[in-house]
Amino acid sequence: MKLDLFELCLAKDNIDTRSWILVSGSDLNKIFMELKNEILSKINEIELINKILFNLNICIELVKYENPRKLLKSWIKKQKPSGFDIASFTGTSYGDWKKIETGKHLPSCQKIRKISILFGSPSGFRHKCKNNDFCFRALVCIFSSLNINKKFIPLNIILEILKIWKCIFNKSEFEFNQKKLDIMKNIDWLKMNQHRSRSIKAVKNIDKNLSKIIGAFAADGNFYPPDMIRWEEEYEDNMIALSRWLYYSFGIVIKVKKSNRERNSHVFRFRNKIISRYLEIFFNFKPKAKTYSVDEPDCIKKSSLDIRRGFAKGALMFESGVNTDFNITLHVRSKKFRDSLVNIIKTDTDVKKYIVKVSTDLEYLYLRIKTINYC
Repeated sequence: MKLDLFELCLAKDNIDTRSWILVSGSDLNKIFMELKNEILSKINEIELINKILFNLNICIELVKYENPRKLLKSWIKKQKPSGFDIASFTGTSYGDWKKIETGKHLPSCQKIRKISILFGSPSGFRHKCKNNDFCFRALVCIFSSLNINKKFIPLNIILEILKIWKCIFNKSEFEFNQKKLDIMKNIDWLKMNQHRSRSIKAVKNIDKNLSKIIGAFAADGNFYPPDMIRWEEEYEDNMIALSRWLYYSFGIVIKVKKSNRERNSHVFRFRNKIISRYLEIFFNFKPKAKTYSVDEPDCIKKSSLDIRRGFAKGALMFESGVNTDFNITLHVRSKKFRDSLVNIIKTDTDVKKYIVKVSTDLEYLYLRIKTINYC
């Protein structure tokens, strides 16, 4: 089953460019530039940039087609402000103000408004934001994406270019989706628009390896804001296997550590906004307790039996035990999760369901499974 990578873009990300997801791939730049040039045969560069800004709900407008970073730098330089006084007035450290003067640091909307009080509105762009956002940073990022042949391109800008292309040339929904697929085929890596962000492989299909990761997460994984992903498990071998699955799918290396808590368990945790998005957008996990509500994600239910077996393997590895009679027992509190696993496993082995009452409002759900091999 294919995953639409463009669904990873959320409207709430548009305010801050540090939340933008960047993508790279072999022929991605070529396809992107071809689309851009096709659009520019109908409209000019300023109109294109302003359409993107408007569609992303970013309250700034370009009125002169020059690098916005250079426009701001030259505008401030012409005023010849006293560095220390202007820094104090705008609530900026002296060091940061010197970076703004040289174009190395891009100020917030609030600081641009304060600068405008002293020197009037800047030429080259029209600033309309009334919040403490970073609209100017977004303008700079869009301009550079369209004019500089960079290895990584913002995914939301590619999507907006696609939408504008569809509208201007009156393309059908089929043609639009075909172009999207063509672009996704050429996306190999994803990363956040942050200096220290590490790249991960772009996972575009649900395969057996990814389904094992999702099964393991459904059984024993958690994630918390902001983007902390965590597993804890008694058996180190299971954790090492999971770290290999993550490396195979996403290309990330996770080290398994002994838990600091007074218990015989192993743990790893890491922050990754993009993998958190995969869990939330594609597999409908939320950053909250899931003990009673967890279930097999719909996109895996609709996949082949082989993919579903991968999900069951990940779940059984992290939430089951082997008895002395060599039967497997799965102990969960979510009836939906239990019954989904029964539905997967019953084609390969005998399964018996048990319910054990613990109190009036709590019951444990058991599966008793004859030994099964899902290697």
